[in-house]
Amino acid sequence: MGEFLRINGPVRILDIAYKYSRSAVPEHKALLYQCLLLLNRCLMLSQEVKLIMEAENAIETFLTQFEHTDEDDTRTLVARLISVLCSNGNTVCQQQLREQNGIRLLVRVLLHFTESRRVQVGKKAGVKIQSQPEGEDNGGGEDNTGGQVSILVVAIIDCLQKSIVGNKKSESTFAQEE
Repeated sequence: MGEFLRINGPVRILDIAYKYSRSAVPEHKALLYQCLLLLNRCLMLSQEVKLIMEAENAIETFLTQFEHTDEDDTRTLVARLISVLCSNGNTVCQQQLREQNGIRLLVRVLLHFTESRRVQVGKKAGVKIQSQPEGEDNGGGEDNTGGQVSILVVAIIDCLQKSIVGNKKSESTFAQEE
């Protein structure tokens, strides 16, 4: 890790990720994903990398990638990276996310998910669903497990929790988005 930091590796990887963040070429998408994996590993191992990413405004690059990719794996990893940067009350990264409309972007993805998924309750719960006619079932039987939730949704919720809760300005911004 020392040599990687000495050659300014995290910034170089972040630059490569930014350069290819809007590309539709499959090889570029694969390169971008590998760059994000490397940054994730570095962030987990080094507090110094977190400080470098904060100073380089990595949140902006990550939000650009999140917005311009259609790959759920990449979006999930980006949400994870933002979550790591905003964790432990990092007000600088939380502010960067807020100022760059990251909260709005993340909430918009959650809203799209909730609008497009089917109802996740069963008859055993004793809940009558207003939008569902009496005789209609949930598409072929009851879902005893409560349904499936995308790992992307889980990552976004984790990201929102770490970047909003405890930060009054971010909480206010989030409340206005709902």
